[in-house]
Amino acid sequence: MSDIKAQLEGLRHDWSVCKAQDDQKHSLITSLFNHVDSQSDLLLDANAELRDKKDAIKLTRERVEELEEQLRELQLEKVDRIVFYKCFEFVG
Repeated sequence: MSDIKAQLEGLRHDWSVCKAQDDQKHSLITSLFNHVDSQSDLLLDANAELRDKKDAIKLTRERVEELEEQLRELQLEKVDRIVFYKCFEFVG
């Protein structure tokens, strides 16, 4: 009979060890999920910030292109005026 009790006590001990390991695994997996959630939030924020920066760069480039076009037009107008006045001086 004591042999059966010893076996039963051994099984209870093994069960306690297994349960403790399961609890540790559960805790670890929960921590990993929390970490993944946190990293996902950081990644979403970084992506949003990157999109904002790309949009700002795009707007800046478009504005630079507009200003360069205006500058070209002004330079052409200046050349046209110079040519006009030179022709006017030559004729007059």
